[in-house]
Amino acid sequence: MADLVAGDIPTVPEGHELKQVNTPSAPANNIEVISYLAGCFVAGMGLPPAFFLDEKLTGPNQRAVNGKAQRKFDRRKQVAARLGRSAWQRVVASAITSGALPSTDGWARCDFIGPSKITIDAGREMAQEREDVARGLMSRRDHYGNRGRSWRRETDQVFEEIDYILDRAKAVAAEHGIPIETVMASFGLSAAKGVRRRAKTK
Repeated sequence: MADLVAGDIPTVPEGHELKQVNTPSAPANNIEVISYLAGCFVAGMGLPPAFFLDEKLTGPNQRAVNGKAQRKFDRRKQVAARLGRSAWQRVVASAITSGALPSTDGWARCDFIGPSKITIDAGREMAQEREDVARGLMSRRDHYGNRGRSWRRETDQVFEEIDYILDRAKAVAAEHGIPIETVMASFGLSAAKGVRRRAKTK
């Protein structure tokens, strides 16, 4: 045993050598020091240690661990969202008062988007969420929020892509003299009646 302080470099006395302790048959109650310390650290953060440690868990156990961790993350996101919205409103209100920014409708609105939701069954949960959105059981804000995305930005992107596909489909159909439905079918879309009528009149 030796007392070491910061900056000390331990050396082996002359005539001595270091030997690694090898225990091929470790007892069943053996505890990895690093894993134990990491588990204590994670538990101190309010998270289940199994969420961080590399342990072999069954599907239900892993879902339970992820659920506990997700609830902790959700509470942290709520705190960060309140702080972010308050800071946004104060900064923008100060700029409007000083005349640096114009006052517009909805200036106090601020959307907070956190990281994506933890899951081990991304495919199954995505399929269920799509079904819930189609049936009106889940909002698009929650659906895209679980992926860490803004529902407004994603919706605008979808409409932008549809506009581009419609314009290109009409141009290609007119150039080659083929029905617009044939072009749009390759994108998994079907032309509406109004679009077909406008394409024929041009």
